[in-house]
Amino acid sequence: MSMAAARRVRILIAEDVRYTYPTIKLIADELVRAGTDVDLFSRCGAHREETAGEHRFRPTGYVPLWDHHGKWGKIEFLARGLAQGGRHAAYVGACDLGIILARLLARRHGSVCAAYVPELFAVSSRFERWADACARRADALIDVDPRRLEHRRRHGSLPAATFCIPNVPSLGELGDLPGATPRSGMPVLWYHGSLSPNHGIGEILEGYRRCRAEIELHLTGPCAPCYQSELRSRIARLGKPVLLHEPAPRRLVLTRARQQAHVAVCFYPFRQAPHDIGLRFANPAKLFDYMALGIPTIASDNPSLVSLVEKQGWGVCVPPEDPAAVAEAIDRLMGDAPLRARMSIRARELFLSEYHLEKAALPFIGWLRDRLA
Repeated sequence: MSMAAARRVRILIAEDVRYTYPTIKLIADELVRAGTDVDLFSRCGAHREETAGEHRFRPTGYVPLWDHHGKWGKIEFLARGLAQGGRHAAYVGACDLGIILARLLARRHGSVCAAYVPELFAVSSRFERWADACARRADALIDVDPRRLEHRRRHGSLPAATFCIPNVPSLGELGDLPGATPRSGMPVLWYHGSLSPNHGIGEILEGYRRCRAEIELHLTGPCAPCYQSELRSRIARLGKPVLLHEPAPRRLVLTRARQQAHVAVCFYPFRQAPHDIGLRFANPAKLFDYMALGIPTIASDNPSLVSLVEKQGWGVCVPPEDPAAVAEAIDRLMGDAPLRARMSIRARELFLSEYHLEKAALPFIGWLRDRLA
């Protein structure tokens, strides 16, 4: 391997990462700061918009011909990834397709392989079993939740090197944001992230409809074309103010949240899953964004979120399926400014002391640098 290739790392993810998966992009930035040459291979032209000029890594990508959830989309991602030229000292695969591709490329080139697992595989199909097997055979496994990593240790073999990097923001990106400005107008209930039924948007809308507080709801994020008509129809029937922000660069989203949000909401996507893995192991990136920005938060009553949010004193947890409980939580926080102020201070304290990427990613970056030395 040449001297140039000896420090090169390729991250592989079969997703449109322009407005999603912030943590893997921040990990890439941290690797670059540590002196590693990093490129990130993804679908949907990751070199555009959100990633352009906002990150330190080198984005590469393609505009897909097929949906990557289908057979031909999977084949397309793997084929394009295998056809990419050059040799890298390490491959980091994210999610199922990325992990499979990283394993194939690492074996081809005799390189280091790391599996980054934002979600727990259902292992209900041959393809998912393949991805799970590749993750177990990698040189290192990165999980986003410490409880889930322990669950993995108890229920199967793992690589010798395991790391937990929660979906947390970085001190650097928060420090570069404009400061909060005095708010005017109606108080804002805030959500950013994917706008889909599986991300609790229906439960948010119903709780907002029932609440008595005079507020407005702001929703920011990508919405699947198949859901756009239904979402706009539901909003029209509310009879209450809702502002839909188009997908935007992460810096702009975080700036808007800091300047506009009084209370934020996060209902984890796996509430409707046929198993309880999502209930036990919830680690949504948006929740840590709210923490870092000091926004009091209403979260679902998943056990892990109760421990992280309610017991730590910066928000309340309710069952999303109970619209009366959601509405009551909205009214409670919106009607108590001193409580919101205390929660905001506590959230920022937690972020600065425990939940930032510079601290979370350090063990993995040290391990990878040692392997590449």
